Amino acid sequence: MSDLELTYIPSLLVQNPLPLKDPKGNVFRRTTGAQTLELLSGPGIPFGHHGRMTMALAVTDAIRNKTPTVNLGTVTGWLRRLEVSATGGQRGTIFSVRNQFHRLASLFLTWTVRRERNGAYGHHQVNMGVTKELQMWWTKNEHEANLPTLFENYLTFSSDFFEYISKHSVPADLEIYSRFQAPRAQDIYAWLAWKLNHLEEPLALTWSALEPQFSDRPQVNQRRWRKDWLEDAFEVVTTGYPGAKVEGTDTGIILKPSSKAIKPKEGGFLI
Repeated sequence: MSDLELTYIPSLLVQNPLPLKDPKGNVFRRTTGAQTLELLSGPGIPFGHHGRMTMALAVTDAIRNKTPTVNLGTVTGWLRRLEVSATGGQRGTIFSVRNQFHRLASLFLTWTVRRERNGAYGHHQVNMGVTKELQMWWTKNEHEANLPTLFENYLTFSSDFFEYISKHSVPADLEIYSRFQAPRAQDIYAWLAWKLNHLEEPLALTWSALEPQFSDRPQVNQRRWRKDWLEDAFEVVTTGYPGAKVEGTDTGIILKPSSKAIKPKEGGFLI
């Protein structure tokens, strides 16, 4: 696998994934263990399959080209990268991908970690805007290829976020990551690629620890959520990461030392 076939996902969003569905608001929080990631975006929070792919492809281009500015091409060209047909209208894919970019361009992250050491309690907080600038041009239908070349579409990540993703991103197989249409399957695949990379002995994780990470609504219909999680994990292990050793139990899952999803020579882990 060459570097051109890899995609990179910010490690914060591997540990604290984007929402699966549109949260219908401009704030979304995910707490896993001692850490909380709060996402704030005026137009709404990036979500779902398209939100994940938009973030991953933009981050990948920035890392690969070693520049915070990403040339987006046309919206229809971006849709081709997503392997999605271009359709117009309010319910069309052109509107959908533009909407995800607007959400991404307005995104602000607040990451907090609660700590305790020798009887002392600590609070560590990092605040980070994702982008500095976004410019997009489009037409009202799918015939966007006729736009003059002077209509340049680009996104520039903020210096803080670009520095972060350059040091702290998880590589994944682009073809496999994009193949999963269920966003939770994408999350599980990226998480296993990260979690199993250095695992040297079995690790047991309870459902109560996993649910806040992989569910938008923890504590709601837990039995159904566990069934859906296992189904998505089974799809990941059987079709995307067959070397992953994951065992389901009544109380959670057990991760076992496994072959790496991405071998070191194929792409370095930035975590």
